Amino acid sequence: MTRYAIGLLALLLLLQAHAEAPADRFGPADLDRIAAVAEPELSPDGEHLVYSVTTTNVEADKRQSDLWRVRYDGRERVQLTRTPEHGESQPRWSPDGGSLAFLSDRGGEDAKTQVWLMPTLGGEARRVTELPEGVEDYAWSPDGTQIAYVTKRGTDPDRHLNFDIYLIEPRAGAVERQLTRFEGTDLNPEWETRPAWSPDGKRIAYLQGGEDKWVYYAPARLAVVDVASGKETLATDLDRWIAKPRWARDGRSLYALVEESRVTHLSKVMLDDKRVTPLTSGPRFDVEFAASGDRLVVLGGGDDRPADLAAVEPRGLRALGAHNEWLAGKRLAPVEDVSFRSADGTEIHGFLVKPLDYVAGRRYPTILRLHGGPV
Repeated sequence: MTRYAIGLLALLLLLQAHAEAPADRFGPADLDRIAAVAEPELSPDGEHLVYSVTTTNVEADKRQSDLWRVRYDGRERVQLTRTPEHGESQPRWSPDGGSLAFLSDRGGEDAKTQVWLMPTLGGEARRVTELPEGVEDYAWSPDGTQIAYVTKRGTDPDRHLNFDIYLIEPRAGAVERQLTRFEGTDLNPEWETRPAWSPDGKRIAYLQGGEDKWVYYAPARLAVVDVASGKETLATDLDRWIAKPRWARDGRSLYALVEESRVTHLSKVMLDDKRVTPLTSGPRFDVEFAASGDRLVVLGGGDDRPADLAAVEPRGLRALGAHNEWLAGKRLAPVEDVSFRSADGTEIHGFLVKPLDYVAGRRYPTILRLHGGPV
């Protein structure tokens, strides 16, 4: 569940305050019941989806995650790991689809997070890394010939944001090669977006920021760099925040999350004419997605519901099973879009949450939650 949804749910609690809330009211204890779905990954053949689900261990006072798998048609949803004392996250399919890699802190109280490997259909997992400082992220290489990574260099790298993409061969003694040379941020790690290799391995899609002085004022731009020449081109002229690009199978288009006013939609970007087409619609906030062949799965939610998984199909979204079905028995206050003019005439957008059983004309205590600026 996103921090935005958690904040809104907390706001609902304040607006619904009662001495003894009815059973259909969302109460403080219900926050611990919310399951946060994340990190969807489709198998190479597109038949199965693996993802993580994080829940609250009330007795231990901590959040804990396990891995789940479901077929693309929505059947056979199964829990793959059950480790109350540890967590599993960031599942990745092996290129042949026979194994699942994931991160876990198994191994004792002081164990560092390492990469583990288990059979696709479930079974005993084995640790495959043992790095002293642990592992934060990883990826299977499409053909194993090059590794793309993001770093920043210079005499004092802590004083600038000029991240760049580098390439290196996975062999001892290999020499790295700087791929991007834009004088600004290329794939700032805070954007939670990886370099995305094209199907033929000849291009990489990524996010290009602006100069350091514009860091808080300009959105990251979707760009593509040619691996052989280093030539960089912008994939779209859209003046919007874009995140987590992935290539379509044809290599002529990209999927990405595109932010608009009060919504974020999974969209398709055509590289020939820079056309952007939303693949989801309505008042929703898409946070992640998975792609394999012609199949797409999106993870998204709304102002009054946590993010959940759905297959993206021509006729619309098809739910792949909810992990928070119990919320159907709760009455949550509706969220309304509002807009108004500021003192200088600028149109301001926002949300309005009214108490349950709101009576028009009655005065209510109001909480004003301002978005941090300047953007």
